[in-house]
Parts: sequence; C-alpha cells; structure tokens
Amino acid sequence: MSKWEENTIRMYEGQDFEVLRAECHRKQQLFEDPLFPACARSLSDNDEQFKDIIWKRPREIVSNPQLIVNGIKRTDPTQGDLGNCWFIAAMSALTQNNLVLKRVIPPDQSFQSDWYAGIFHFRFWRYQQWYDVVIDDRLPYLTTEDRLWSARNTSELNEFWVPLLEKAYAKLNGSYSNLGGGLPVNALTDFTGGIEQRFEFKSNLSSTHFNTDDLFEFICSCIDYGSLIACSINPHDKQVETVLPNGLVIGHTYSITNYYLLAQRGILRLRNPWGNEIEWNGQWADHDPIWNLLDERTRQRLSIRNENDGEFWMSFDDFYREFDVMEVCHISPDTYDGMSLANRKYHFCTENCVFTEFTCKFIFYESENF
Repeated sequence: MSKWEENTIRMYEGQDFEVLRAECHRKQQLFEDPLFPACARSLSDNDEQFKDIIWKRPREIVSNPQLIVNGIKRTDPTQGDLGNCWFIAAMSALTQNNLVLKRVIPPDQSFQSDWYAGIFHFRFWRYQQWYDVVIDDRLPYLTTEDRLWSARNTSELNEFWVPLLEKAYAKLNGSYSNLGGGLPVNALTDFTGGIEQRFEFKSNLSSTHFNTDDLFEFICSCIDYGSLIACSINPHDKQVETVLPNGLVIGHTYSITNYYLLAQRGILRLRNPWGNEIEWNGQWADHDPIWNLLDERTRQRLSIRNENDGEFWMSFDDFYREFDVMEVCHISPDTYDGMSLANRKYHFCTENCVFTEFTCKFIFYESENF
C-alpha cells in the first residue's frame, strides 16, 4: 500500500484486504466474509423472494474467470434482476475516466493463482472519506435460469469486475435490495468524491443561466474534463419503465458517454444499462441511414455499431426534448490526489485500452472539437 493510501483510505468495518488475503493463503482456504455472508439477508429481509438463488464463486460458473477481459469498456455493465439502473448507468459512466477507475478498482487483485484467495476489494467515497470495502467472491446465482442474478457482462461471460463491484457497493449499503432505487449522482459521487450538479430541463434550466446552446457546450466540456453524466425521463403520469414508441424508457437512467460536433448541431452517445435492443430509434439511431453521410473513418472512430447493446446516438435537440433530468458529477482536485495528472483532460480510450496497465490510447483531441 502506498503512503498516500495509508494516509487517506480507511478500512471499512476494520477489514484489511492484504492481511485477510495473506491469512487465507497461509491457511490455504478461500475467504468467506462474515460481515456480508452468502445468505438471503445479504440480498434482502424478504427471504421468500429469493428462494431460487444460490451463491457461487466465479470458478464454479466458468472455467477461466477473469477480473477484467480486454480492458474495461463502457458496454461491460449490464443490469441484472435488481432494479438498480441508476447504479449500472453510473458504472458505465465510470468507465470513461481511467484515473478514477484506478481508484475504485485497485490493481492488486486477480483470479491468477498467485493472487487469488476468494477475496476482492473496492473503494468508495463516503462521509468525506475514502473507504476500502472487502468482499468474498460468492455471487448470487439464479438457478431457474442458470445465470447470475446480479449485474454482469453479457458479452464476455468470464469477466467479473461488474458483479464484484456491485456486491461491494451492496455491502456498503447494507444489502442488495437497498440498491433497488436511487439517484445516479449518488453513485457517481461515491465513485469519485466529486461535486454533484442536477439539471431539470423542463422546470429550472433558466435559473442556471444556460440556454440550449450553452447546455450542449457545457456537456462537451464536462466530458472533456472527465466529469461523469447520467440522465433520465420523469414518469409523470406514466408507469416507470414504460418503453415509449421512440425506444426510450420512462423513469430509467442512461449514461452519457460521448459527443460529436457537426456543422451546426451536436450529437450525444448514450447507453441504456439493460444492454439490449431497447434503444432510441429516431434520428441518429444505429440503423438510421443518416450515418451514411459521414465518412467511414468517422463512423469507425465513433464506434458506430448496429447491435442490440443498449448504446445509441441521438441529436442534442432530441435529447433536450425527450429527457427531463441530467445529473453531473464533477471530478474535484482531491479525487486526483496521489495519482498522476498527466493527460487528465483526455480520458477516452480505444476499445483495446488495457486498464490493468492504466494507459490510454486517446482517439479524441481538442483540435478536433471534442
């Protein structure tokens, strides 16, 4: 542990990751967390609701589990059976800032035999303090469907940073069911120690002294400087999670992960944490022929994929018309204490960015209006 970590990170509930892992290695046994056990009360107070769930370690699910496969990507987190889209959207936003990722997911852990002892740890900001939260790797598994009940990566089934991070956050909050509802900015703040800002487009945008042009420039600036952004549509008189004809979901949280500046107006990239076919189907949707107006190099650089992965682009004008709330978590200077600040402004990685080396291959540059 570095000097900075020793001085600034507190052990949650007094559990020391390094000490516990060394003890497990010495005893040649896998860690079982007595403070967040593999039982129904870690899921919820309602035992009957989870009668089809057992607990499995990743090595009991796949033959070659990995914490991270081919780098951490914005499309990795997919919501499980828990109604915590706000948290999954925050996870997807988190992947856009490698420096913060390094803080939240320490690199000193792995499924490799020299490291593995059934124990992992993650870090969150609470009460003006960073906490290191230790967990075992027993995950809730839905027997009726032979899959994880929790959040997961549905495209790389042997990657487990998503369900393990979710479990650590559930422990911090008392149980999985306590993640069943919340605001994305709360999770973003817990990931970063940053400063939150909330915009309600239909009611008080004027009070922020923004017009719509200023708002788009503000979003671009936030993305450039590594701020994390989520947005949602208020339910009003409609039921939560109603899918609108345009493909957007009422009362559901999306992450905003990129922008592109056209001649007159910009477009934004969003992601539905369900990670499926339910996406925006209007202008600039995956299948929209308007993409053919852009050259092949630009389409590749923007990672345009006509896939059922929950990710889509839409014009800023459509975004402003359809969405009601945007929440931003600005990264404060304190968040970067103890880290290298080199290239802090530019945080986007190519799809093959290897997170475990904490290096970025940048594809967007200031001179190109990003």
